[in-house]
Amino acid sequence: MNIAAIEVRVAELNDLLHRELVSAQGRCWLLLDPVLRPVIDESPLGRLLVDSPLIRVPSAGDPDPSLMPLLVEFEPAKASDHDLIWQSLREALEELVPATLAQGGGRRICGWLESDVDGKTLARHIAAQMIQPHGEARRRLLRWHDPAVLWAIWPLLKAGQQTTLLGPITSFRLLNPVGQWVRLSPPQPATHQILDLENEQWRRIESIAALNGVLREFDLMSLSTAEIDNMRDNAMAALGRALYLGFIDSRDQRAFARLALTVHADFDAHPLVAERLAKRVKDDYFTALVDDLSAEHWARIRQDKTTSAPRQAPKQ
Repeated sequence: MNIAAIEVRVAELNDLLHRELVSAQGRCWLLLDPVLRPVIDESPLGRLLVDSPLIRVPSAGDPDPSLMPLLVEFEPAKASDHDLIWQSLREALEELVPATLAQGGGRRICGWLESDVDGKTLARHIAAQMIQPHGEARRRLLRWHDPAVLWAIWPLLKAGQQTTLLGPITSFRLLNPVGQWVRLSPPQPATHQILDLENEQWRRIESIAALNGVLREFDLMSLSTAEIDNMRDNAMAALGRALYLGFIDSRDQRAFARLALTVHADFDAHPLVAERLAKRVKDDYFTALVDDLSAEHWARIRQDKTTSAPRQAPKQ
């Protein structure tokens, strides 16, 4: 996406955001992540933030307090905040350019939030959901505020967990990998304060890094929201099968997801792949098992799977 295309898309996103927020009842916040790039820098957005009151999400020391997300309040109807909104949208789109992602630029713009609570209460909630219990006497960091994580984790959660994750956030807007709005809202009244993730959900969450690694290999900006959601779902389903088979190596997982996106969502059910998987022994790498398959083999697998019946869901 070139500069002119980004400006056009920024204008579209800005118009949609203002139309939706014109009747906002709560307060509006921009959520920022300083992990990869300082929030105050020489970028157009960074210069605007110099004089903005920032609320840092609290930390008890782990993770490093200086790396915790930051909130800045904005008012959609306030003329002086128009530049802040515009520049945050421009930067969020620029972060999605394949070349930027390939260089490890990451995403500093997490989202645009609505909430009825004050900034410090909102910050405490974000912090609380970043530290999740996992097993006996263990805690794990969940960087759920990262849009690349939240976009992928949301479909993995049950309705009650989605509500718990958002808590006092009435609307969490983020940009998906194709630069389109995704608006997340609590699907039901809150009943729990703890997310209570299941072991299988943790395993799927651990696959998100592989998902995003593979998606960075594609130029996604011309795709629709439905198309990128379908890519996500197919890749995550394939990664789930890879984990079930015992492939935990990051290269194996990325290869599994890549083949699901470039060959067929159910490529591993084809006899040419299935027979190799059936013969695997412990510690075999998936990439080594299929290394002898040529481009012609993969083209045949694609053709066969495209014309065959879809994979049947296992019986419960």
